[in-house]
Amino acid sequence: MGYLDANCYLVACEKTPEAIFIDPRFGSYEAERFLNEISEKNLRINYIINTHGHVDHVSGNDILNKQLTSVS
Repeated sequence: MGYLDANCYLVACEKTPEAIFIDPRFGSYEAERFLNEISEKNLRINYIINTHGHVDHVSGNDILNKQLTSVS
């Protein structure tokens, strides 16, 4: 995902709408893809998890957090 080809994951429970996002590395354009999927599947992101603090693992934190808190 993104220009650094970093791995990021959206992990959801098969039985509930609960989900987590791991290493959100993206800009606003790429975020739209994930936000649409979250919305389409009616998921609730409980946590944003970063495996470490490098930019290719955390740069989407702010975008994701702002979008998710504005929806709640």
